[in-house]
Amino acid sequence: MTPNAFMTCLEDQDIRVTDVSYCKPYKTPYIKSKYRSIDGTSNNVKHPGWGRAGAPFSRIAAPRYSDGIYAMPLAVSGRPLPNPRTLSTQLFADRPVASRTLSYMNMQWGQFVTHDLLSQAMEVNDEGGIQCCYGRGRDVLPQEWQNDKCIPICIPDDDPFYRQHGVRCINFVRSVTTPRDDCSLGYAEQMNTVTSFLDGSPLYGSDPALASKLREINGGRLKEKTRPGCKRGFLPTADSKTCDLRNASDPCYLAGDRRVNQTPTLAVIHTLLLREHNRVADILSSLNPLWTDEKIYQEARKIVIAEIQHITYQEWLPLNFVESSCESLDDIVRGILMQSSAESDPYCTREITNLLFKLNNQWGMDLVAMDIQRGRDHGLASYNDYRETCGLKRAKSFQDLTGEIPQDRINALSQIYESVDDIDLFVGGIMEKSVKGSILGPTFQCIVAEQFYRTRIGDRYFYDNGEMPHSFTPEQLKEIKKASMARLICDNTDGVSYVQRKAFEMESVHNPKYSCTDYDAIPFVDLTAWKRPILELYD
Repeated sequence: MTPNAFMTCLEDQDIRVTDVSYCKPYKTPYIKSKYRSIDGTSNNVKHPGWGRAGAPFSRIAAPRYSDGIYAMPLAVSGRPLPNPRTLSTQLFADRPVASRTLSYMNMQWGQFVTHDLLSQAMEVNDEGGIQCCYGRGRDVLPQEWQNDKCIPICIPDDDPFYRQHGVRCINFVRSVTTPRDDCSLGYAEQMNTVTSFLDGSPLYGSDPALASKLREINGGRLKEKTRPGCKRGFLPTADSKTCDLRNASDPCYLAGDRRVNQTPTLAVIHTLLLREHNRVADILSSLNPLWTDEKIYQEARKIVIAEIQHITYQEWLPLNFVESSCESLDDIVRGILMQSSAESDPYCTREITNLLFKLNNQWGMDLVAMDIQRGRDHGLASYNDYRETCGLKRAKSFQDLTGEIPQDRINALSQIYESVDDIDLFVGGIMEKSVKGSILGPTFQCIVAEQFYRTRIGDRYFYDNGEMPHSFTPEQLKEIKKASMARLICDNTDGVSYVQRKAFEMESVHNPKYSCTDYDAIPFVDLTAWKRPILELYD
């Protein structure tokens, strides 16, 4: 029986009538509220669990598990797919090309938005993290000693970097899977541990317990850490055991998302939004002195989420598709605005292909190889399958890719992959030439466009949805639409006095810097639109 035929049989089965009795259909009551929940439940009235933290990821193309259920994919010939590390070293050379138009802030906001929409968890055992290598990567554990969730990345003997350090194995563990809400059988689905909505979850959390831990429970504010001589607050710190820090003296930040500590510039975005929430909360409290802590928190959260959504959809998306002192954060912000982003291409710096999370070692991990392996772990359909899903002609040979991929990259792909049908989505998508007016090629452009369409149309609380009990008033919505990345920076830093109006783009003759006090050039959100009559102070 073929995998597809087996899947057809499985779809008619129900876990509840099998011996697998641990699965109970997911049910949660719809709770009517003016404010979105922290965990994403009750956004969809008919399906209250859709988009919640802990729900399975959705697919737009059928998976390519080799057994149709969960086994890692194989080449069309039945042989193993190319080694992810080999693909990384041969196709993603370190040849950085700076973008002439986009600022580093453009990339950093994109990472924040990605963290807002998704996060996967790795399988663990009773002792904690699963190890698939021994001797700090000296070799792969023998098969009989490996956990069944191990899918380590083996390092070729002739690897140009890792062989210098005696590394032959990159630890890699499969993502946590989760049953379907109705407990029906079928191929494996991976769990999204955060809400699927663009709802500021990296700032507020996707779990009620964490969300509560992040709050001051006073004046609607979020917790912040003060520093001597600094006017504005910083992210609170957490137990350093939860962070992988290069230096023991580095701060371990506490936020709504554990990935806040990945890079200093990501922590800056978190800090700006933390300050924005508290700035808004303080103004709302002043305008409406009888509002409770809960009321102020929810209204400030609602405003900040709306600003995030507006900046993303009206400023960031159109552009991309047709700690030791107070000054340090401001310096980083200035650097993000002035430093160009990398051009969209398949070239990757060795900082992410050889030295990722290296801590005190001379070597780190390879993010490109790990992204390729993660795609296979999730059973993502092949690049060719996604081309077809997106309306492109299915390639029958490598040369059929000529319209979308440059010839030199086609030659490289054909030297590594046996068949055009074997190409991984991550690899093929990055190899494509950018569509005019976009940083992405046609396949990734299609996938990203579909994602953000669903993110907007599937969110009942999206900021510009009108005529609902939770909707902003016309006056409030008019103010929200003045939000911008430039104003977010101006309002939440002390040492940044001039910002280019289009903060995701490099400063230029066509995009000059303006003073933060020039409210015509960089408008501000007038929060007096949220001042309520005395009779409404208690709602």
